[in-house]
Amino acid sequence: MEFIHSLADGRKAIIYDEGNNIILIFMTNTRNMQSAVVARDYLSSLDCVYFRNNIYIVYISNTNEVKFRQIGSDETLVLISDANEVWNVSDLQLFVINEKIYLSYQIYNKGDDEHEIRYINPRGDRKSKLMLSKKDRIYEYSIFTANEEIYLKVRYEAGKAYEFYRLSIDGSEDIVLSQNYLIDDNERKRYEKDINDKLDKIEADKNDLKEQISKEYEDKLNQEMDKLKTELDEKRAEEIRSLEENYTRQYNELSDMTKQIQEEGKQYRDMYIQTLDVLEKIKNERRKSVDIIDTKKNSAAKARKTAKQSTEKADGKNIGEKNEIKKDEDIAVKDKEKIREEVSEAIDDKIEESTQMEKKEDIKSEVKKEIKKSASRKTNKDKKTLENEKKSDDEKKFEDNYEEIEKLVEA
Repeated sequence: MEFIHSLADGRKAIIYDEGNNIILIFMTNTRNMQSAVVARDYLSSLDCVYFRNNIYIVYISNTNEVKFRQIGSDETLVLISDANEVWNVSDLQLFVINEKIYLSYQIYNKGDDEHEIRYINPRGDRKSKLMLSKKDRIYEYSIFTANEEIYLKVRYEAGKAYEFYRLSIDGSEDIVLSQNYLIDDNERKRYEKDINDKLDKIEADKNDLKEQISKEYEDKLNQEMDKLKTELDEKRAEEIRSLEENYTRQYNELSDMTKQIQEEGKQYRDMYIQTLDVLEKIKNERRKSVDIIDTKKNSAAKARKTAKQSTEKADGKNIGEKNEIKKDEDIAVKDKEKIREEVSEAIDDKIEESTQMEKKEDIKSEVKKEIKKSASRKTNKDKKTLENEKKSDDEKKFEDNYEEIEKLVEA
């Protein structure tokens, strides 16, 4: 819904709804345009009136409230706040009578089962008062001015004739209807012509304003597009310059890095060649070392083999000699035992036979001879072999026993 008002300063005011917003546009003869959002909670039934150089609006908000406001003022009046009542409200209309603003609206009264047209003085007591009540459904109504009179036009069915009522204010400032005010054909035609002329003028003004707004929007859009294009071109040029600088800097950095990599690669290549030479020398030295080690291993193996053979021969010879020595030792032990027995028997025999002291020396001599004789039988046997070998423990014991025997004999 759109409304156009000619203001006292020559500007045009356009008020219209867009979504949940109510937008106001001021236009001048120089095609300058200013716009503002005057409400953001719009739901339906927008209407406005221009009175005493001020614009007043009324609407149903999306919070189910009927709100009234003067453009340019921060104050918003809530005329009907009962949501259940607001659900039945429709056809909000602002009109001026007797230099006062009134709001009229249509509502269905469920309790009385009647269709009503009621009114409120927003800047007065704000009480809802009855203007018209009918059992029949009110199809449409409007309040208009003709010949400085205020009329209510009502139709109950589509295509049917209108009923007209003249509105007036009584002493208590209530609106009074002149019931079913009759208008003759000439006057009705004059009223209708007056209304149609006003409607045509409003429609022409609306079309002119639309063209003006369209042209203004188009010019402003072209200006904004040109400005945006210029800004984009400048921004794009700046970005291109920045990219070129970045690419140049990165290219130079990459070029320097490539040179460094090439130099390092050359150094690594020389080091690699030197390393290969060193490795070749190490391989040759290793081959020589392996050959020397193999030669030494072969020599050591031959030496071990020769030593093993020599050891086996020596072991065989030593085993035979050891066996002979073992046999001799066994014989010596047996002879030692036999000598002990013989000495003991000899001493006993000699002691018994000789009772005289002078025969003691003879007995001793004879004993010694017998001992020497018996010992010589063993000690003289294979004397050369016994001299090369270490004396056994039995021989040592034999010698010790021999000394004991000599002492015993002396005693």
